[in-house]
Amino acid sequence: MNQGQSISPANAYTEVLKTDSDSALGWLAIGVFSALTLLGIALSLGQSLSIAFTAGSLGVGLLLYFRCPIMYVSFTCWLWFLVPLVRRISDFRGGYAEPSPFLLAPFVVTAITGIALGEYLPKMLRKGGFPFALVFIGLFYALLVGIAQGFDLTSIVTSLLGWVAPPLMGFYLFVHWRDYPTYRHVIQKTFVWAVLIMGCYGIYQYLTAPEWDMFWLAQSGFTSAGRREPMGFRIWSTLNSPGPFGNMMRACLLVLFSVRSKILVPSLITGYLAFLLSMVRSAWGGWVIGVLVLITSLKSKYQMQLIITLLVFGLALFPLASLDSFSAIGERVGSFSNLGNDGSANTRLATFGLLVEPALTNLVGYGIGDRHYEWGIFTFLFNLGWIGTIFYVGGLIVLIIRLFEGQDSKHDKFVAAARAVVLSTMIQLPFGSLMIDSSGFMLWVMLGMGIAAKKYHREQRLHQLPPPA
Repeated sequence: MNQGQSISPANAYTEVLKTDSDSALGWLAIGVFSALTLLGIALSLGQSLSIAFTAGSLGVGLLLYFRCPIMYVSFTCWLWFLVPLVRRISDFRGGYAEPSPFLLAPFVVTAITGIALGEYLPKMLRKGGFPFALVFIGLFYALLVGIAQGFDLTSIVTSLLGWVAPPLMGFYLFVHWRDYPTYRHVIQKTFVWAVLIMGCYGIYQYLTAPEWDMFWLAQSGFTSAGRREPMGFRIWSTLNSPGPFGNMMRACLLVLFSVRSKILVPSLITGYLAFLLSMVRSAWGGWVIGVLVLITSLKSKYQMQLIITLLVFGLALFPLASLDSFSAIGERVGSFSNLGNDGSANTRLATFGLLVEPALTNLVGYGIGDRHYEWGIFTFLFNLGWIGTIFYVGGLIVLIIRLFEGQDSKHDKFVAAARAVVLSTMIQLPFGSLMIDSSGFMLWVMLGMGIAAKKYHREQRLHQLPPPA
């Protein structure tokens, strides 16, 4: 399929599966890439595999981007979901390496969408793309400051990828608004399978403490997850730590309220249990906010369906969470009533007190290449300064306002899910830098899709485009 070509919604997901030359070539590339990765792990190639994996990911990503862009989006999502696990298994067999080139793969493949920025931004400035331009202006400013600060090239490149890759994907999805039903369908299908796989692996991880995960826990010095024994830690499943995993699952689970699938029920059960086992309270709170947004965004009949679904799965999960094996969930929930004596909460407050004054007086910023901070507002102000933050946050706020305008969410549950993911992410910025890296990817995918949906539905009303399936 060529970029910009509109696809009938009836064929939305089957476009990925049909055996035309582009799709067949895409599946062949993914199959060969996956087989070679497994072979490299079996041969314990270690650091050599990590470099080859990232280069191979980029090659497959470029092929899919130009020949089968629907598959490109799904492939990119899977990299974000699975690469940290691939890295841990490879390190277990071939030797621990830090930093690991493996972890660059999702960023560089996502950054391929920078091609769309150069191709579409000038013509899209007057067609709804101006807020995206503000975001990229803020990041370009911070890049110049980081170069002037003299940060080393590795720090600048890795930090830049963390900042710029997510909004690039959001812009890419926005400019392909004509294919919104197709992209919506493939994202829903990808997410429902991802929740099932990440949920099952997360439960397995918690109950068995796999050797490769415990090896990584010891080598990385990541002690805050817990003890290196079964049922002794907060899970991170296929991701790098409980925080990113909890927020990835929060977003995916909210999207699943808009999905119809034969595997939806097992995905929800395993996904929610793993989400609880991550024990990330801020992600739990964000999910509650997201559900409230969903309820207020949907038609009354969908609201009732959502409430019934929540009650049914709540009743199904309660006995599981009450088992002795999962007693840590109840203890974590109970900690909400005793935050005053909570060590992590007190540490965050102490950090806030130390950083608030220098952050608020930092007009220029330290630039891209500076470290990221636990509080999202400090990452904004120290990395981008007030100047870059005004551009970035200004563009982001305009996009969010557009997302919440109108009544499209009443007849398109995916738009309601996009609203829920975006607002539940923004509400957590005091607790983490959720606008970058994996959490930022989820934020911008859903924001880009939400804005694309608004434009699609508006044009549908004006020009009678095919309605979404």
